[in-house]
Amino acid sequence: MRTLQERLKEWQDFDVAAYELGVTLGLFEDDPQGTYEAFRANKGIFWSDNPLGNALYGILQSLAEQDFLDWDREESKYRWSPTAPGFQEGTKLSPRTAQIR
Repeated sequence: MRTLQERLKEWQDFDVAAYELGVTLGLFEDDPQGTYEAFRANKGIFWSDNPLGNALYGILQSLAEQDFLDWDREESKYRWSPTAPGFQEGTKLSPRTAQIR
């Protein structure tokens, strides 16, 4: 399974970023072919006032505030930050590195 770091290597729209976070957490089916079928089937979660969608957006915002994600406010897009704390290409972060404030 790909990590969130790998899934958000390129800029993604906010709804796709939330979906990719959900896949990483095991909430949605993985889509290795890139068809986004599971995303489309669950689009209401991301486009309505839904508790799960709201929680996923909250996590994305928290990761952006912690400098793990870059956030393009104008385009409403996210990507994994190449300057994320403790980040080096191909390495995993330890639980001590990733602390929620």
